[in-house]
Amino acid sequence: MIDFGTDTQRQVLALIHQQAPTTRAAIAEASGLTPAAITKITKKMIDEGLIEVTGKQKGSRGQPGIELGVNPRAAYSLGVNIELETISVELVDLKGEAVFSKAIQGIYSEPMFAIDELSKLLDVTRVAFEEEFSKLIGVGVTTSCNFNPESSKVTMPPHLSEWESIDIRRTIEEKLSLPCWIENDGNAAALGESVRSRRSLNANFFYLYLGYGVGGGHYYSGKTYRGARGNAGRIGKLFPDRNNRPSLSCLYDKLGLSEPSPHRADTLSTLLSKNPEKVAEWKANAQMQLVSALQAIRAICDPNEIIIGGLLPPQLVDELHTSAISSLEQYLEPNEVMPTIIPAKTSGGKIAATGAAMLPLYNLAY
Repeated sequence: MIDFGTDTQRQVLALIHQQAPTTRAAIAEASGLTPAAITKITKKMIDEGLIEVTGKQKGSRGQPGIELGVNPRAAYSLGVNIELETISVELVDLKGEAVFSKAIQGIYSEPMFAIDELSKLLDVTRVAFEEEFSKLIGVGVTTSCNFNPESSKVTMPPHLSEWESIDIRRTIEEKLSLPCWIENDGNAAALGESVRSRRSLNANFFYLYLGYGVGGGHYYSGKTYRGARGNAGRIGKLFPDRNNRPSLSCLYDKLGLSEPSPHRADTLSTLLSKNPEKVAEWKANAQMQLVSALQAIRAICDPNEIIIGGLLPPQLVDELHTSAISSLEQYLEPNEVMPTIIPAKTSGGKIAATGAAMLPLYNLAY
């Protein structure tokens, strides 16, 4: 297992990741550590292969400073997302960039069948990426779960209720002999956004996750706010009317695909193009709930940014974002500043596994 060192060394690694290409002088200024301390820490990291010299600073007077960056090949992380109809995995490097992504379709309400299918997928992936797997630091798992504060188990939605009979984290750890973290998809998406977009520890944003349901994660002061019981961000609880949510489940219902099927995702793009009136009606209703959610987030959390993403097709996320912005402007009071609201750069089926893959990086490296 790769040793990322002390909290101070991890802080320096995080700064290099966020600011690369950067110099020792810039790291010292940003961290508050002395230049001598930074020189010692970065030399150790170069010797261990965690960071590398990427070039020399141009245009500066005197001796040019060398530029440093994270060595992406130093370590890798694996993400697993479990949904009723899809299990997806993503392998990322130390920068958080995808090396390999794969999704398999089926009905995965029965956990032992799903774990067996996941094991087969990981076995063939290990053969193809033998070197990368030898440098794996951990596994992140996401699903539509909530947390029970009185036990180590998670509570699952009705369609995945049988998963409560097993310890998901321990099962994955035993399979891969690596540490495993489990997180709900909203919080994982927020952490993933913080790592992949190289946001600073001072970033303050809310990731609104439009998946099978509606959830989210509030990233603030270097971590996501979990709440007293670990279940903050359950935005869907604001909407007792489950028929008009900006969610994948409601979209499927509108298009006549209420029954779970491993083939629903494959037919979605076709159904969207063939049913413009139904899609327009769904968007109009979903927009109303989306605006209400955005209003609640900015009133309660007051983040600098709200990022809209999740499992919905990217085109629909963009369209909902545009219409929601127009609606929100009507509610602004004089001189009131609205947070920046943007669509996520990555949406659609792979985003949950992407967020999962960031969990080990967040917990161990950054």
